[in-house]
Amino acid sequence: MSPQDLAQRIGMSEGETIAYLCMLARERKVAIKLVGLTFSMNRPGRVAGRPREKTPVRAKPAPVGGYSASPGPLISSARRSPASS
Repeated sequence: MSPQDLAQRIGMSEGETIAYLCMLARERKVAIKLVGLTFSMNRPGRVAGRPREKTPVRAKPAPVGGYSASPGPLISSARRSPASS
């Protein structure tokens, strides 16, 4: 049974039926045994057209700011003890 036949039988659109069947197949609730091309999918693709050119690679910007080799601790770990006050 094709998705189109099933869609007509259950009263849904063909697209909704295909989406639902794919969801059920992903959940392994149904198995799709045969896949074929329809007439509309057998048409040749775009033959003529301008060739695509490669997009130029952009240089990465240099880092900005005062980066140092060892930034040091972000939080001071020194605590004052109550007895030293």
